[in-house]
Amino acid sequence: MRKKISNKQLAIALYEATMGEKSSDLEIILNEFVLLLYRERKLKKFEYILKEFVKYAKKQDGIKEIDVTTAHKIDEKTVNLIKKSFGTKVEATMNLNKELLGGIMIKSDDIILDASLKAQLMSMKNALV
Repeated sequence: MRKKISNKQLAIALYEATMGEKSSDLEIILNEFVLLLYRERKLKKFEYILKEFVKYAKKQDGIKEIDVTTAHKIDEKTVNLIKKSFGTKVEATMNLNKELLGGIMIKSDDIILDASLKAQLMSMKNALV
């Protein structure tokens, strides 16, 4: 029985195969990659593989991605201060969630920083119960 290849493994393989290649060679590499996806029955998963590819390429370039969720829109200066606290190469995705009531929640890789009013109220409730 053959082990299945994950979307992430395919994305990394494509990244490694295309890094530093001339544009004339990229067409050949991409054609071979599409044939591989066909053989592995992964053509329908191409969108997910592409997302993994972009994620891996950013990581290799030292770009950190963060998701910032707030209850209300915050100004660009505050966004830049948040990004700066995570490093020099940071891409932030801004989300609004009215259920937070106030405060902020930041997700980065496997880390979640939850300084939302909702989380603080739940913490107080649990401490009192």
